[in-house]
Amino acid sequence: MSTFIETAAGFVAAERVVRIRQRWTNSEPKGMRSEIEYLDAAGEARVTLATDTDLDPVRLVASIPAAPGYFAVTMLEDGAVSRMPVIAWRVAPGALSAEPICPDEPFGWWGILCPDGSVISPQEAIHASLDAWRASMLENLRELAEERAKQVAA
Repeated sequence: MSTFIETAAGFVAAERVVRIRQRWTNSEPKGMRSEIEYLDAAGEARVTLATDTDLDPVRLVASIPAAPGYFAVTMLEDGAVSRMPVIAWRVAPGALSAEPICPDEPFGWWGILCPDGSVISPQEAIHASLDAWRASMLENLRELAEERAKQVAA
């Protein structure tokens, strides 16, 4: 079953969407609108505006079931590590990476614990182990605390 988006050019199937961007428009209603880049029936790239001014692109996100053994890990305030199973991956149209879907939302600094024991920190690094990731997060917290202390002293 397909999901369709109502646009100024008509209905567009969500699987044809390449990218969604928020753009300012002076046409009525003025304000931020969702600009939809999609492929038409001939495979040509087209751009149009969504008619729904409150279009939430997250509604169009595809989820892919996760293979067993992946966990979202987060650093708690006391330095302990919390882990939650990844039950699916969220992939937005045009995205370069996937987000984990867990029973609870990952918070703060988080990473993905892989079945081989490595941890991937989004937009940061791949760590060889959970201990290496934890040490890196603790170092980041220490540096952040030092920076804040300098700002308070200034």
